[in-house]
Amino acid sequence: MALPDIQQFTQQPGGIGGMFNALQKEALENQYSGIKNQYAPMTLQADAASKTAYSKLVGPQYIAKLMGHPDIVANSPDLQDPATTQRLYAAGMGQGTGNALTQMPGGGSPQPNANQNPLSLSRWLVDKFKGMVGGDQQQGGPQPMPQGSGNPFAMNFSGQGVNPQLNRVMAGIGNVESGGSKNPYALIGKDTGNGDRAIGKYQVMASNIPSWTKEAFGQSMTPEQFTASPEAQEKLAGFMMNKHLNAGNSPQDVGSIWFTGKPLAQAGNVHDVNGTTPTQYVNKMNQGMSQYDQPQTQPTYAENAGRYAGIKAEGEALGKDRAADIKDLNTGAFNSETSQATLDSISNILSSPEFEQIRQVPLAGHRELAYYSKEGTPAQQNMVGQYYTLTGNLIKDASRDFAGQFRKGEQQLLQGMKPGPDDTVDAARGKLETLSYLNKLLGQRSKLTPQYMSQYHINKGEAMDMADKQINGPQLRQQIHDKLNPTITIKNPQTGEVVTVPIEEARKGGFKHG
Repeated sequence: MALPDIQQFTQQPGGIGGMFNALQKEALENQYSGIKNQYAPMTLQADAASKTAYSKLVGPQYIAKLMGHPDIVANSPDLQDPATTQRLYAAGMGQGTGNALTQMPGGGSPQPNANQNPLSLSRWLVDKFKGMVGGDQQQGGPQPMPQGSGNPFAMNFSGQGVNPQLNRVMAGIGNVESGGSKNPYALIGKDTGNGDRAIGKYQVMASNIPSWTKEAFGQSMTPEQFTASPEAQEKLAGFMMNKHLNAGNSPQDVGSIWFTGKPLAQAGNVHDVNGTTPTQYVNKMNQGMSQYDQPQTQPTYAENAGRYAGIKAEGEALGKDRAADIKDLNTGAFNSETSQATLDSISNILSSPEFEQIRQVPLAGHRELAYYSKEGTPAQQNMVGQYYTLTGNLIKDASRDFAGQFRKGEQQLLQGMKPGPDDTVDAARGKLETLSYLNKLLGQRSKLTPQYMSQYHINKGEAMDMADKQINGPQLRQQIHDKLNPTITIKNPQTGEVVTVPIEEARKGGFKHG
């Protein structure tokens, strides 16, 4: 009798094979459970971390998608604020705290401590989301947020609250300080004479920014950080003006305090670098408050989108112009450095034996280089010719390389360094020295200007003014002028009067040495 095939048993539900498979499955499941239990602490932790990381980025991803739509950005000032980009970057790098859209804190959240990130995206999103779903944000202008609002730049109003006149005052002072500006938050004022400058929409002095932001926000900001944050500018101005209003000052007195540090009655008739007096300042502030009081028709969604598109196109064109300016400035700085080799060659010529012979042993009393270019020895004629050629080319190149960069009087100084028919060896050496000075002045200024353009977000002209003051341009130009126009003592042949005048003036008048 043949034995039955084992497969006949394994294929039957209750056969031996089925029992074997069940036992094998149970053994594998037990083995799997053991491995799972062994690694459970790590896998659970990794799973939780993954879910937490995802939840933290739900809000940032939503905001980032909104920022990809120009029309939406055009109708949301918050999305236009560069600080929003900083918060998105911080969140993406793991610096955010919590999921802003699901972990909504209740009212009266505590003031952030000093260790919290002031640009925390979660805290900012909480504030914005609460406003979208019916928060207590007011209409009509930038609102300083009281303590505990969740605002990144939360401020302590010392329990006094927001003064009802605050928005009007901010509108009036903003009208004086930056009214009509296309980008008021990037404004940099003139140097007040001690290196200090007013910054931003409300023209806060750079020297006040660290202490004022410390008082308002609990931590200091640098002038560069303050310039880059429209939100900080609005909140700081609101904090300081609110403080002055709550101290019992009228809106006009707050404007005068902002301008002079004193109420209007005590300000006197001082004026700023632009010649503005306290009375003129307050009058313009009143105009701004009157405009604020007028009913405002809000632009439509499409109008905002159109205006934003125009601003963006204008910014792109401005960016191209700035890039061209920076390229020209860098070219000038580079050529200034390379021209040093030509200056060295001219210096070698002027110190050569041929030139020293002209200086020490003049032919027939002639010391003018022009005379030796024709009547001197072949070597002298050659050296004088080289001097004329190299100096002329250097001046021509400087006129080309620094076109559009000259300050007042510099082109005249440059032209005054050209070789003249009456130049002696000593005069030529003096012109070479001044040419070297001017070359360094132009080169250093061209090197600093693009740095200031990028650092302070200002245009080429403003940056050049800053760079010129940094290198003591006015003093250097005066020294060059004095070197090119030395004074001599002369006697008037008719009156016998002895005076000291520039040598060029003496030559024109036919005067003789006294």
